[in-house]
Amino acid sequence: MVDVVAAGGTVVVLDRENGAAEYADRLNDVLAARKADADLADAIDQRFRYHAWPQLKLEWGGSDDYPAAFAGVDLVIFDSSRKFLTSVGLKEDVSDDYSRFTEGLIDPLCRADIATLILDNTGHEDSERARGSSAKGDLADVTLTLKKLVPFSKTKRGRVDLAIKESRLGDIEGRWTLDLGGGAYGTWERPVSEREAFRRAVIAALRREQPLGRNRLLEAMREAGEKIRTEVAGEWLAEFAADSASGIVHTPAGYRLAGVSQAGTPSDTPPSGTPMSPAPFKKGRGRGHGCPGPRRRRAWGNPPTGRPRNAIYGADWEQAP
Repeated sequence: MVDVVAAGGTVVVLDRENGAAEYADRLNDVLAARKADADLADAIDQRFRYHAWPQLKLEWGGSDDYPAAFAGVDLVIFDSSRKFLTSVGLKEDVSDDYSRFTEGLIDPLCRADIATLILDNTGHEDSERARGSSAKGDLADVTLTLKKLVPFSKTKRGRVDLAIKESRLGDIEGRWTLDLGGGAYGTWERPVSEREAFRRAVIAALRREQPLGRNRLLEAMREAGEKIRTEVAGEWLAEFAADSASGIVHTPAGYRLAGVSQAGTPSDTPPSGTPMSPAPFKKGRGRGHGCPGPRRRRAWGNPPTGRPRNAIYGADWEQAP
């Protein structure tokens, strides 16, 4: 949420789970951990709108006034699924009820090119999916699961894992980790795969000495503490040598770094490949939850022009106790 605002987007949070005081405390902790400057604080004031205990109505989805009330908004967060379903007289374990919810309150935003994020809890027996009806996953363009890898609190630093479980969008996949707690709030990073870690270890070994034959290279890596099976190492080394972007080449004298002569000195031409880090997470806007239509892309860095409206929806907006 803060990242979207920092990148120029506008976010609305509809909260029926925590309440304003709890949400404010969490937001303040995140901003403090990020050492937010005056510019970010000003962006939060201008492009972040929060509503506690909103009472929505399914019939609003049939009116153009409902999506128009969110004009200029990039992301709407519903927190949480069960509370919103209950508030409009629907059950979370009935597929048709969840379909009515998305048709009435989610799809109209999607058709207005507004992304939606619906928060939910996992089931007790199956921690890999949302509790209740399977329609929750069926009607979403992307489903993600957030897990605690290392326990965290305000005084203790830990880590969480965010993984995409299902996606209709071919360019959105993978998983990320985030360190937080103990006064820290990191950035989302893709975990390094075993194969990529091995490639980096090969490059480190060749920087110490090259060229090296396969057996001597693996021996040098094991001396440095790397653990890998010989047959797997052989397969990966062959793949690296065939990939010009890996930074590793194979010659009659053995393996060496790309762009370095067999004598061990830089060649006259630039390297044909350099060590590559995992691609960073691409910020962008996909379709809203359950949207059946075509997808338009717009970078977060190009927010819509004009000041967004401050009201969510008309005079019928109700506040629950």
